[in-house]
Amino acid sequence: MQQEDFDYDSKLDNPKRRRTSLDIFSDDVGFRAEIERDVEGLAFAIRRSANHAAVFKQDVSSAADVTILDCKDIDDDCCEQLAAFDKKVAKSNHYLIVSTNLANLDRVFGCFRESRLRGQSLT
Repeated sequence: MQQEDFDYDSKLDNPKRRRTSLDIFSDDVGFRAEIERDVEGLAFAIRRSANHAAVFKQDVSSAADVTILDCKDIDDDCCEQLAAFDKKVAKSNHYLIVSTNLANLDRVFGCFRESRLRGQSLT
């Protein structure tokens, strides 16, 4: 299946169109800065950029259209919070992008049973 070719500039040319909102959560300040640079100039409005624990303090109804969650270092408590957050996301129409490292891939992926998270290799 061929990937759809998106027109990223169309929303920028029309100021009356609502921009897609984006939240970025990561304990890695460099990761957050890299994502912010990557989406700069695209049709996204970055609403929030904070450490990954902040995602658990928000109500999903107040979440951005797209949430990027980077969780490389997780413990049992974080896994429970991820599973609870997953249930909330599954009932919403928000998009969730999760990144982790190879060491925690199975553990993190196991927390997302409700929202039908799909694994994607970027290499």
